Amino acid sequence: MIHQGFVNHNRYKYLSYLSIILVVFSILVSRNAGLNRIALYLAIPLAFVCSFISAGNSFSKNRYLRIVILLYLWIGFTILTSRYFSVSVAHISPIVGCVLLCFIVSNLARKPHLIPWIYLAYSLLLVEAIIYTKNNILVLGYDISSARADDENLNANTLSYYLFYATIAFYIVRDYFSNKSVRKFFSILFLLMVPVSFFVAIIAASRQALIIQIPLLTILIWIRYFVGTKVTTKIFAIVCALIAYFIASDKIMSTYDNSYLSSRNEVAYEEDIRVVLIKEAIDVGCENPLVGLGPGGFAQYNSYDLFSHCTYTELFANSGLFALLIYVYLIFSFIARQFKRYQIYKDKAYLIFLTFGVLYAIYQFFYVFTSDLWLISFFVFVGAHSEIYYSQHSRLSNRM
Repeated sequence: MIHQGFVNHNRYKYLSYLSIILVVFSILVSRNAGLNRIALYLAIPLAFVCSFISAGNSFSKNRYLRIVILLYLWIGFTILTSRYFSVSVAHISPIVGCVLLCFIVSNLARKPHLIPWIYLAYSLLLVEAIIYTKNNILVLGYDISSARADDENLNANTLSYYLFYATIAFYIVRDYFSNKSVRKFFSILFLLMVPVSFFVAIIAASRQALIIQIPLLTILIWIRYFVGTKVTTKIFAIVCALIAYFIASDKIMSTYDNSYLSSRNEVAYEEDIRVVLIKEAIDVGCENPLVGLGPGGFAQYNSYDLFSHCTYTELFANSGLFALLIYVYLIFSFIARQFKRYQIYKDKAYLIFLTFGVLYAIYQFFYVFTSDLWLISFFVFVGAHSEIYYSQHSRLSNRM
């Protein structure tokens, strides 16, 4: 990665680190009701102010931030027309939280030397969730053959979302360090995501963890160890993979066969309640194409009292076709840019961004990312990183 700063705010550089510390605090207390309120109503707003003072306003620099803000403005407008007004009004606070955090990470990303620390902050989402799971769920009475790592404070699938982000974070962060020992540490940390992915999939009985992590890890390993590398590196990687397979395959298969995940995978696709909810949300969106039912409206309207577990259909049902088109444009414009840039420069960084974008687009079919400040803000951050990298890379290329 290329490291050059765009904004020179040395006088306020401590405020940038304070912003990151406040974000980290908010992550670590996210499952404590009392402290989480402090994080949402004090730490996040304060981090926004600090990021604005130290790094400047990134609104005009980050096209993905502008598109996200447009999306939330439209969602806010559909609150006024909501069929379930009191329910929709309750979404104002989460929307504000999403907007503030998107601004924070986008502002801070203008200082390239902060980028690895922001990635590492997001990786703590997985660390915190696993620690919580270990201390509160994986206790006496938990059985992988019949239970999921799930309670009132942690949705089982949350682990898989955070796993996706941590895998990307550990992979990218390595290239920000020149020290061989540090680079090796993050290389190992990334490879450890292979067994961690299996562990998360098993304890959470999460099908989506495997659907996303298997191609993610396969592609990232291929990029790092096979694209443009020496023959010896490729052979070494293949040998290590084969050894790991023969050592662990029997244990992996026996664990999987005796897990609740295996039982869930035997359920027919058509019987999954998510499929039913998605179909109902599409019908609702078609019946209310302009402004939808209002934020949170679909959960009030359908027979299961659940949201649709798909960002695309949830936006369509709750805020209409315009909201859906904005979000689709947000994701697919990111994907198209990375694809085009890779075609021009053949730089592996664009392959990494492209991989993230494609899998992020697929992940939207499993959950609603736009209502969670940690999930949507990470996309805005990666978008900011991709634009900064392109700006630096293209300038350097033009000088050569």
